[in-house]
Amino acid sequence: MVIKVLLLAFNTNKIRLVDIPDVQYRPGMEIEEILELAFYHGQNDWQPMKVRSVSEGDIVILPTGEMWMCQAFGWSSVDEVNEPAVR
Repeated sequence: MVIKVLLLAFNTNKIRLVDIPDVQYRPGMEIEEILELAFYHGQNDWQPMKVRSVSEGDIVILPTGEMWMCQAFGWSSVDEVNEPAVR
């Protein structure tokens, strides 16, 4: 499974395609598990590329179209990130 990651942290604004090996992906996986696999395999230690590794502030786009931002600890839905504060 190939996951698209928008590399927005550090103002690079590039796209990285992260390949999750078929042996690690199974239908019905929780979103958190897929995101963690995308982060892990998005590191240049495991899949060297000419773009930087996935890091905090980058956005993972799942095949369903859902977008999740990498946080210092965990993930947040892009919808959650973009909601205006209610005062």
